[in-house]
Amino acid sequence: MGAYPFKYQGGIIKRSFMKCLLIVVCLFTFLIMQVYPSTDFEKEIDQLSGKIAEKIAAASKKKIAVVDFTDLDGIVTELGRFLAEEFSNALAGTGKGFIVVDRIHLKTLLKEHNLSSTGLIDQNIVRQLGKIAGVDVLVTGSLTPLGESVRINVKVLDIETAAVIEAARGNIAMTDAIKGIINKTLRPNGRQYTTLPVSRIEIKSIQKVEEQGFVFEILKCKLTGKTLNFSLLITNKEKDGKLYIRGENTILFDNYGNEYRCKKLILGVKTSTYSVENEVFSGVPIKGFLTFEDISPQATMVSALVLRCRYSRGNSGWTDFSCKFRGITFSK
Repeated sequence: MGAYPFKYQGGIIKRSFMKCLLIVVCLFTFLIMQVYPSTDFEKEIDQLSGKIAEKIAAASKKKIAVVDFTDLDGIVTELGRFLAEEFSNALAGTGKGFIVVDRIHLKTLLKEHNLSSTGLIDQNIVRQLGKIAGVDVLVTGSLTPLGESVRINVKVLDIETAAVIEAARGNIAMTDAIKGIINKTLRPNGRQYTTLPVSRIEIKSIQKVEEQGFVFEILKCKLTGKTLNFSLLITNKEKDGKLYIRGENTILFDNYGNEYRCKKLILGVKTSTYSVENEVFSGVPIKGFLTFEDISPQATMVSALVLRCRYSRGNSGWTDFSCKFRGITFSK
């Protein structure tokens, strides 16, 4: 009889131990799920990298450099750096024999030659990077928060021509881990700070025009040699839709009465020498770029710039409209 209570107590101790062990296992599983919330993120990276890898291989390119991804204002974010690293590793692991330049080495090269890998990379900068790093293609990307997800837009640029070999896009879930780093950006000295929400960021523009529920802003107008480049920011103020810019009908007049036609268009990740179309989400700015060539050496300003556009929202058909700017002084 004296041994029975001991056995009974031993059973209680054993059951208590098993219960504690189960709690520890559940807690550990929960913590692991928080750190690795889903494999969807990895799947999306693998899918996008696989898609662009096929195009790179088809173009007989081997050596690749992946630069930091940015937000729509060309600012490098912590998330952008992380995703660039992920794409770099994914491309190296595709089994297609790619040589992917180490990103730390690439950063050192850029610093040594006073080059930036952010924002719009024009043909001259692309070639400079190619020569310095000895690569065939450059992979760039931009990130846009969209509700419960983050849109990733990736472009692959040919070093020799600066042409877009491939453009791909996808979405990653806005998990707690992503939310925790998405607003952290990097100062030029590498230190982190937290940005204001997009709706509170004030962007200085040269000129702003509103047409058909869109806000068109000219951020930069620069003449290099005989080539005039415009940097635009376009915001759709109404519901989601599509925007189409007719490059062949987009015209410019200088202050000597000379007329020019647009020679190159970029809208988001879409590039064309004719016309370009892209999705436009409500309240989400999208970057645009226009190029005009053979500008008269006498010209000192743009008397008028006319963008010929059309849009479609929801199930509605296409509506044509024009966006007009006047009296723009360009920098050299």
